[in-house]
Amino acid sequence: MSLKVGIVGLANVGKSTLFNALAESEQAEIGDYPFTTIDPNIAMVEVPDKNLDKLQKFLAVAKKIPAVVEFVDIAGLIKGAHKGEGLGNQFLDHIRRMNALIIIVRAFESKIASFEKISPKDQLEIILEELRQKDRETLIRKEEELRHAALGDRKLEPYLALLEKIIQDLDKGKNLQEFYKTKDKDEKKFIKSLFLLSLKPHFLVINVLESDVINDAKKYGFNDKTAIIISAKTEKELNDLSEMDQKEYLATLGLEEKALKRIIKKSYQLLDLITFYTYKPRDLVQAWSLKAGASILRAASKIHTDFAKGFIKAEVASIKDLLEFKSLDEAIHHGKIRAKGKDYEVKAGDLIYIHHR
Repeated sequence: MSLKVGIVGLANVGKSTLFNALAESEQAEIGDYPFTTIDPNIAMVEVPDKNLDKLQKFLAVAKKIPAVVEFVDIAGLIKGAHKGEGLGNQFLDHIRRMNALIIIVRAFESKIASFEKISPKDQLEIILEELRQKDRETLIRKEEELRHAALGDRKLEPYLALLEKIIQDLDKGKNLQEFYKTKDKDEKKFIKSLFLLSLKPHFLVINVLESDVINDAKKYGFNDKTAIIISAKTEKELNDLSEMDQKEYLATLGLEEKALKRIIKKSYQLLDLITFYTYKPRDLVQAWSLKAGASILRAASKIHTDFAKGFIKAEVASIKDLLEFKSLDEAIHHGKIRAKGKDYEVKAGDLIYIHHR
């Protein structure tokens, strides 16, 4: 199952241009009018991974399969989406299916006169407010149900109070994610069961002119650590160049790498993901994404449910240890492959071979 990342923003902020840059294709239609994107465009994009290349050579296998991110270009949002304005209901329904969101804002003038009046910060606030308002509708309905149920079960009263507090915070425009972090395990489980849009992990992409790509995000009123500045148009044009020409052109702009790598890194950081690897002797090596702190059984279930159900043991080695040697046999001889049980916590860069019934 791939990581799903939705690209969201107001109409004509550069969503489809960014999507085409990430997808290295022309899948999404681009136009200077609202709702160019109606049905979401989807692209399966390989995660750039130098370690996978090294492992393929080290293990002397024929194939390599990278981890994949599914980018989804979701229809442009307008104010009032939670009430069904524009393509609002479709927009919000697609968001529910995403693991994370890229919220893109535009920091240069558009041909659309009405759009020019909306600052990047206001663009972001419109989107976040629409998510809050949709969540408020969900919570009001849930509150009515829970209030009725609590009449016959007093154990539900704390959850009813929690719901009321969330609604109050939404009305005040407070950050629901910060509120969630302060709750205990049972409260978090209850809040997660509500599938609130405001809790969807997200980060900001600021779409600027090419001449502004080295600007600090603070120039646009944002925290530099939580935002990525790109020129979506430039990123798309880079796809027409060779890899060497891309590097040279990026260097002239003061950049070290394409937006794709920066966005995937940010997505992994946001969701606290690591990469582990599996292999089949003489055949293939494959990269997988996994939540940091997950057990070997969770990793096994990603590969195949039968691997987890019939788990016996796993042979594990870190890439760092392996690549000190010329071959896997030499690494085994020096004791770098370790047998691990079902409670082992997978580490970033682990190469795993699972024995199962």
